[in-house]
Amino acid sequence: MYDTWSLIELWPTQELIQCYTPESFENFEKTRIIIDSTEVPICKPTNPLSQQATFSNYKNKNTIKFLIGATPGGLISYCSDGYGGATSDRH
Repeated sequence: MYDTWSLIELWPTQELIQCYTPESFENFEKTRIIIDSTEVPICKPTNPLSQQATFSNYKNKNTIKFLIGATPGGLISYCSDGYGGATSDRH
């Protein structure tokens, strides 16, 4: 799988991004990546410390958080390591 995915340019050039950028981004022509975090629900861990580290007050369940980067055209070009749901978005 590495051999296949390593051939894909995950940080496309500005010119390539402009080719696939939706009209809704025409006033933001220098945008290369949109950053957001997302939480994925997980089963409640049996270990109390793990429960505490993964519990998201926002979602009211145990989650793992990821920082995602996407081009304006929708290509996911970055995904961070997972962090416990209790981790602040500022971290």
